[in-house]
Formats: sequence, C-alpha cells, structure tokens
Amino acid sequence: MRRTGDHGWSPRACAQQGLRIFQESPARRASRLVAEARKLGVRVHALGVHYTRRPVKRGLLFGYGAIEENDIGEGLTRLRRALHLVNARL
Repeated sequence: MRRTGDHGWSPRACAQQGLRIFQESPARRASRLVAEARKLGVRVHALGVHYTRRPVKRGLLFGYGAIEENDIGEGLTRLRRALHLVNARL
C-alpha cells in the first residue's frame, strides 16, 4: 500500500499492514522518545520518516496490530517510563 495523495504520507516502513495511531510532537522530543523507548524494549517510530514530501508532521507512530492484547499494558507502562525520562532531560 502506498498513499501519497494531498498529505504526502506513505507507510513505506511498514512491511505488514496493521493498526496504527500517531501523536504529533516536537521533533526533538519524538526522536528522544523513540530512542528511550527502544532501550526499554518498546518500538515506536518517528512520524516524519513516513512522509514523501514537505512539510512533514513531527511526532510518533504507534503500531499495535501485531501485539498480543495481554502485552499492551506492559508496553504502555514502559512507554510512560521512557516519556518521563525524556521530559526529565528537557
């Protein structure tokens, strides 16, 4: 699937189609949160890399279609911990 209409957005990094949501956020905070979350075993993606042209929206892309329902709570707890670490450093 490739969508590049008026928004210039393409899910090129997503090999499997699934369920995703996004949250806009300043670029610096988003990239730091991606890094901290990965250290804690949670994969989130920077939203900007999915745009094929400018202007791009900055933020985070969350995929949850391939996660077991029982694991979502733990993932959110780890993501919250990563967010607290990032906010403490800003």
